[in-house]
Amino acid sequence: ASKSMKFGGITILFFIIYHLLHLTCGSVGPEHTALAEGGIDVYRNVVNGFQIPYIAGFYVVAQAFLALHLYHGVWSMMQTLGLNHDRYNSLRPKVATAVALLIGVGNISIPVAVFAGLIK
Repeated sequence: ASKSMKFGGITILFFIIYHLLHLTCGSVGPEHTALAEGGIDVYRNVVNGFQIPYIAGFYVVAQAFLALHLYHGVWSMMQTLGLNHDRYNSLRPKVATAVALLIGVGNISIPVAVFAGLIK
C-alpha cells in the first residue's frame, strides 16, 4: 500500500475534483438533471453518469486507490497511537484491512450496481 501512495494520491486528487464537478456542480459528465425546487438531482446524475463505462471505471479505480490509502492510513494511525507493540501487532493489519474493505467495497458497489442495471 505504501508504494502506491504517489500514484494513488494523484488519482484520488483527480477523482475528488471530477466528483465535485460531476455530482455537486453538475458541470461535467453526461446530462444533468435539476430539481424542480432548484439544485441538482444527484441521484439521477449518479445513475446517468455510472451508465457510461469509462466514468464507472474511473470511480472504481479511484475507490481502489482510496482503499489502499485507507489501509496505509489506519495502519499508520494505530502505530502513531502507540499500538505498535507485540500485543497489538497482529490486530493492526486486521483492523486496517477491515476499514479499507468496508469503505472500498461499499463505494465500489455503487457504480457497479448502476452499471449492472441493479439501480435505475
